Amino acid sequence: MRLGIDVDITLVETGKTWWEWLSSEYSSREFYYIDDAYRNMGKLDYNLSRYFKDCSEDKPKTNPYDFWSKADLYDELNPLPNSVKVIGKLVEAGHEIVFISHSKKGHISSKVRWLKKWFPEADIGGKGGFIATKEKHFVDVDIMIDDRAENLLKFKDEVVKIYVETIYQDPLFDKKGFDFVSEIDNTWKSIETFLEDNDFI
Repeated sequence: MRLGIDVDITLVETGKTWWEWLSSEYSSREFYYIDDAYRNMGKLDYNLSRYFKDCSEDKPKTNPYDFWSKADLYDELNPLPNSVKVIGKLVEAGHEIVFISHSKKGHISSKVRWLKKWFPEADIGGKGGFIATKEKHFVDVDIMIDDRAENLLKFKDEVVKIYVETIYQDPLFDKKGFDFVSEIDNTWKSIETFLEDNDFI
């Protein structure tokens, strides 16, 4: 089987890193840490710049989206707990892994380096691959893992859809549309259990 796996938020919490970067660039914010913001406000907008008032000025000193064009964006980041183990088990079970991610031109090289560093068993460029696209549903996969309902719901009915629940608002989320919804605080361990229970690993 071939698995499609999203990268940002699904494998690595780039949202928290963006929040930290915004905190260093803009002084006007209510919470210094994203976890504090989540505890006080509930699920957050994916567009984190909304929580930094300076970003809405006519001429901000920095474009809040410059973060996503950093050439070294992923170099020092760590994957979500248990994700390396689960993907290793999927490869060991004979499945193909394709990382499918909406990407900015400036950070693609860093993202691919990061994937090769942490998930060498996926064999990017060999049995596995990396595809940078926003139109993920055009990639032929049997299972798709993503944190955005908008992406998952576009896949064919026969594709097993695993939704990664996060601290971010997702207006299209509906549990009925997915084969599995991960635990928000135990993402990849819960995904591992689902895959085991359904004999995928």
